Amino acid sequence: MTIAIGIIAKKTIWMAADSQTTRGNVKMNDAKKISVLQLAGAQALIAEAGSAGVCQRIIEVMQGMAKSEPLKDYRTVADIAQKAMAFVRSELRQQFADFSLQEFNDFLRANEYDAQLMIAHFFNEEPQIYIANFILGFATRAADKNHAQYAAIGTGAQTAEYILSKLNIKEIDHTNDATNINVTTMYVVEEVKRVDTHCGGSMMTGIVHSANVAAVVPPNETMEKVIKIIKEEDRSFSVEWRLKVERMIAAVIKARQTGQL
Repeated sequence: MTIAIGIIAKKTIWMAADSQTTRGNVKMNDAKKISVLQLAGAQALIAEAGSAGVCQRIIEVMQGMAKSEPLKDYRTVADIAQKAMAFVRSELRQQFADFSLQEFNDFLRANEYDAQLMIAHFFNEEPQIYIANFILGFATRAADKNHAQYAAIGTGAQTAEYILSKLNIKEIDHTNDATNINVTTMYVVEEVKRVDTHCGGSMMTGIVHSANVAAVVPPNETMEKVIKIIKEEDRSFSVEWRLKVERMIAAVIKARQTGQL
């Protein structure tokens, strides 16, 4: 259970994720949900959602497959993810050889073995974000510079995508990506944490540059200060939202009075 988002900037892709995981009735807030995948001569970012154990095993297999693999095309990392997921599924399937494929998939869902990965990197300086689904077994492109410039995974994904759609990411000033986009990712994750009880804990962020050099930023004092500023500014948003609703109400009343309704 989690929220992880990725946003495409001018020459970077930013990620942010919470740290809460749930095992049964126990919540833990120390999960590291963003990691760097090392390829031959390139790096990618991976965010995870769903079963922590399944995600970690998939990423472990991916690390082994990727270390000698160059970034040959835009689907290189997505294809590695698909192969790794197939390998992990086969490991699990051996324990349930009597299950049909449908029964096996139902078992995975019922026992919270479902998992998603969000993969971010560049190819020929073109940004790519893919989402890999363990149950379905394949990875699909979720964002690039010509279509949606953001993606989200986890239980909070729909809330995050709604907020991101309202922010009009394409209109954000990209002259200072390190601040503008990074703060945007942090704001969205904090908003999701407020409304989704399955999301929580501290936040970590990650960045991959167009040269495919990636880094993960764990929770730190500066991040906490930025989050404090975000929360303080967020209080004024409630007032602005209320004023917008009041203007909508006034517009409807006027339309009725003038016979437009």
